[in-house]
Amino acid sequence: MKRIKQGGFVLVETLIVTVFVMSIFVFVYRNSVPMIGQYERMQKFDDIDSVYAADMMKKMIENYIDFTVIDQKLQNATYIDISNCNDTTYYRDSSYCTKLKNNLHIDDTDLVILTKYNLSTTLPGTNTSFRSYVNENEYFDSGKLSNFRDYLRTVADNEPFYNPSDANNKAVGLYRLFITRSVPLIDGTTETRYANIGIYKSKYGG
Repeated sequence: MKRIKQGGFVLVETLIVTVFVMSIFVFVYRNSVPMIGQYERMQKFDDIDSVYAADMMKKMIENYIDFTVIDQKLQNATYIDISNCNDTTYYRDSSYCTKLKNNLHIDDTDLVILTKYNLSTTLPGTNTSFRSYVNENEYFDSGKLSNFRDYLRTVADNEPFYNPSDANNKAVGLYRLFITRSVPLIDGTTETRYANIGIYKSKYGG
């Protein structure tokens, strides 16, 4: 009789331990898998190659785009699309723009856009900013831009050193450039990467 009771106690004890261990595994799985997925998405945001590509596009834009037109357009728009190198409204030299985009893996279907530097700046007489527009417009949550909203959440409205109310701060953040890139993978497919960079009217401290 004692052996039966002892055997029953061991069985219950084993069952309790098993349930406890399984609960731990379930808890770890439920919390780690989403984190792994988020980390994998974050790897596509501002990777070294994409930041370099954004900087190269910035230098090209500074030399080959008419900023008078950009100023006028952004007075009434949250952003402007300058993806098309053949758009003579913006580009003075389409051939250089096309070659640069090809070398940087920025396809014709990729996005090259300019916004106000502060992403929460609203249009006059409205409550619409680039950040709110992206959150509300389905265009920025589909196709190759399906992760753009997640990316925008990682981007600060202003860089820490930029303070437009400080008279001693000469860094005027005029525009912010966003790009997407179609990066070729080993298996023959492509992966969309994102990067952004500021375009300043004058240099910090200059």
